[in-house]
Amino acid sequence: MRFTSTPRGARLARRLVSHRLHEWGHPYDGPANQTVTLIAAELVSNAVRHGHVPGRDFRLRLTAGPDALRLEVSDTRTERLPELRVPCGESGRGLMLVEALADKWGVTPRQPGKTVWAEVRPSPAIGRCRVGPMVPLRPLTEALMPLSRGGVTPDEASLGPYRPVLGRLIPGWSTGAPDQGSTVVLAEAVLRLLASAGRDNGCLLVLEDLHDADTETLAVVEYLVDNLGQQPLMLVATVRSEPGEALRLAESAGRRHSATLFRLAPLDADEVGRMIASCLDTDPGSMPAEVLVQLWEDSAGIPYLVEELLQGAVAGGALVREGTAWRVAGDLRRNMPRALLEGAIHRIDQLGPQGRTLLSAAAVLGRRFPLSVLQAMTGFDDRSLLSHLHASVAARLVAADEPAPDWYAFQHPLTAEALLAQLTPTARAALSHQGANAIETLNPGLPGDWCPLAATLRADAGDSVRAGRLFTEATTRRGSPCPRWRR
Repeated sequence: MRFTSTPRGARLARRLVSHRLHEWGHPYDGPANQTVTLIAAELVSNAVRHGHVPGRDFRLRLTAGPDALRLEVSDTRTERLPELRVPCGESGRGLMLVEALADKWGVTPRQPGKTVWAEVRPSPAIGRCRVGPMVPLRPLTEALMPLSRGGVTPDEASLGPYRPVLGRLIPGWSTGAPDQGSTVVLAEAVLRLLASAGRDNGCLLVLEDLHDADTETLAVVEYLVDNLGQQPLMLVATVRSEPGEALRLAESAGRRHSATLFRLAPLDADEVGRMIASCLDTDPGSMPAEVLVQLWEDSAGIPYLVEELLQGAVAGGALVREGTAWRVAGDLRRNMPRALLEGAIHRIDQLGPQGRTLLSAAAVLGRRFPLSVLQAMTGFDDRSLLSHLHASVAARLVAADEPAPDWYAFQHPLTAEALLAQLTPTARAALSHQGANAIETLNPGLPGDWCPLAATLRADAGDSVRAGRLFTEATTRRGSPCPRWRR
C-alpha cells in the first residue's frame, strides 16, 4: 500500500496494519497485533520524518509467513539510512523500540531509496507474540517516543528514585535496575519527566484515541490531570463520546475542574471533502463527486469513520490513483472495514438478545424507522419497546428523528450495515416480510413514500410479484420510474 508522506498518512498506515492483523486472526487486544502495530508506528514515523522526498509517497507491505509476521516500510530517500543499535543521540534512537520488540529487523537498499523491515514470530500454539502482551501503557509509549527520537534522556537529578520505572515505557531508557511496579510511581515519573522536558519552553502531551487505552494508562492519565496544574505542561487527549471508562474519566475531571471538555460537532459535507482530499494529498475539486457523497453519508461527519471508510475503499481497490488524480474503480462500500462493523456489533450485543432483535428489525426498515411499524414487526409490548429503545438511545446507537413524531434513526449508517451483515438471508427475508405486512396494515393505500418502501421490502423478502406491482404503482404515482427505496 502507498501512503502520502505526512503525519496523517502515517496514522492511516498504522491503522491499516492493526486492521489487517485483526482480519488475519490476531485480535486488536492481542500481543501480536499490539507489537507489530507499535513497530509499524515507529517505522512509518521515521519514513515521514527522515525519508520524506517532496512529491513522493512511502510504501508499506505486511505479510504473514509460516513462521513470522513481516512488515516492510519503503521510502525514496537514499542518503539517510537508519543505524542499528545507536545507544545515544538522535539518529536511530527511536529504533531502539524496534530492536526490543522485533525478532529481527534490518535495512534493504532499493531504487530509489530503501526498505526498513521487521519480523515478529507469533507462538505456533496460540498465535500470540513471543515477546508477551504489549497492551498496557501503549498510548504513553507512543506519545513519549518523540522525546527519545529527539535525543532527550531522563534527567537523573529531577527524577531521582523514579528513574528506573521509565524503562517500562521506553526500552532505551531502562537502567537495568528493577522498578517498583506501582502505577502511582510510574505516573509520578512521567509527570517529572514531562516537567523536566518543558522546563524552558513548556511541554504538550497529546494522547489520541484514549477510549482504546488500557486501565493502567487511564490511571496514569488521571494522576497527570490532577497534578500538572503547577507544572509547565498541557495534556490534550481525544476520546469518543461513547460510554466507557475513558469518557467517565474525562467527565469526572471536568466536574472537578481539573480539565476542560470540548465536545466536537460532526464535520459538514464540505469539511469531509477537505479531509478526504488531505488524506489523499490532492485538491478537493479534483475528487470524484460520488466519493464525497458516499463517504459523507456513511460517516455521518465523524472524522474517524471518514478515515476508516476511505482506507477501506483504497485498500480494496475501489478507489485508485492515476497520476495526480483519483478515480472510482469499484463499489466504494464493498470493502467495508470489518473493524467498524465489529465495533458496532459489540455495542449492540451489550443490549441483550431482545435489544439486538429490535435493532435488527429497525435496520431492515432503513436508517430511519417508525416505532409503530417496529412494534408491529416485533410484537413487543409498549413497556418492552420503550425500555429497549431507551437503552439504544443511551448507548448512542439511535436517536429521535426530530421533528418527525414516532420516528427514530440510527446515529450513523454503519450501525444498520453491521446489523444487516449479521443476518442470514433467511432471517433478513423474514424480517422484510414482517415489515412489509406491518406497513400495509398501518398505512392503507400506501400513501407517499410508504409505497416504494413496501415494494423494496417485498423484493428483499423474495416476493417479486407483489414487489413488481408496488413498484409499478409507485411509478404511476410519480410519473417517472421509481427506484428501489433508498434506506
